[in-house]
Amino acid sequence: MSKLSIVASVYNEEASLDAFYHAVTSALEGLSLDYELIFVNDGSTDDSFEIIEVFAGSDPHVKAVQFSRNFGHEAAMIAGIDHASGDFIICMDSDMQHPPECIPEMVDAYSKGHDIVLMARKANKDAGIIKNITSGMFYSLFNRISNEEFVPGVSDFFGMSSKVADLFRNNFREKSRYLRGYLQTVGFNRKVIDYEAADRYAGESKYSIKVLFRVFFIAITCFSRNLLRHCYGCSAMSFLGALALVIISIVRYACYGITSPAINISAIVCFFFGIQFALTGVLGEYMYTVLGEAKGRPIYIVDKTIGIDRAEP
Repeated sequence: MSKLSIVASVYNEEASLDAFYHAVTSALEGLSLDYELIFVNDGSTDDSFEIIEVFAGSDPHVKAVQFSRNFGHEAAMIAGIDHASGDFIICMDSDMQHPPECIPEMVDAYSKGHDIVLMARKANKDAGIIKNITSGMFYSLFNRISNEEFVPGVSDFFGMSSKVADLFRNNFREKSRYLRGYLQTVGFNRKVIDYEAADRYAGESKYSIKVLFRVFFIAITCFSRNLLRHCYGCSAMSFLGALALVIISIVRYACYGITSPAINISAIVCFFFGIQFALTGVLGEYMYTVLGEAKGRPIYIVDKTIGIDRAEP
């Protein structure tokens, strides 16, 4: 390997950037590799970019990409990949939850012929009970309804060879993306390494329950048609349910002479409307994804760069 690229996504991380920078440079000291550390500032509203400029002014290894506004974590990662020039590219967050001390192990895996290195989180000290439960439910449900099988716990902490990076630079340019999922479906020789997420150095997690649900639906629409196929099953169940209610009503009337048309009609109407709304919601998720791609808008917009010598696709 002639060069290593570290891509760090940044969003309002002014309190942890100094610690992250020194931890990464310390982890790279013993590797004897030429490297670049690319900070992608995803529209931070604090002094994150000013701090990155200070790093770049004193360290030629530091480079930066500044977005014109916040485009999201997925956009930040692909922007870093687009602008990276290394033979091996590692993407990670700058909040210190992705341990920089894992970098040498990832580089070693690449040197042994692995084009993709996935980091699977086995524990997260910073996450509460609810977030750990929802995370586990996400992977369990996702693997049940997805067309692919995904490794539980794989995070946005991963490495890829330049060969794989070129694939993402020229293809997989969706606006609604799930990069960690793509890495598990493109093939190539890969390795999964377990790690334990550390406590956040400062600030609060950007992944709220609302964001996690949005990621879940993006992942599903990217990798599964099963929800659409389940619509047929739900429709069949609806018809069977309606038929059962009709039969029960007929039997009650035949045996006891008792019937309640208003209740029967109300139950059937509510039942069908509930199914209709559920299926409309599922279809809406897919239609929204298709609409986003049809608009052809850019994944991200770069305001300015520091030290970047590779043009984006």
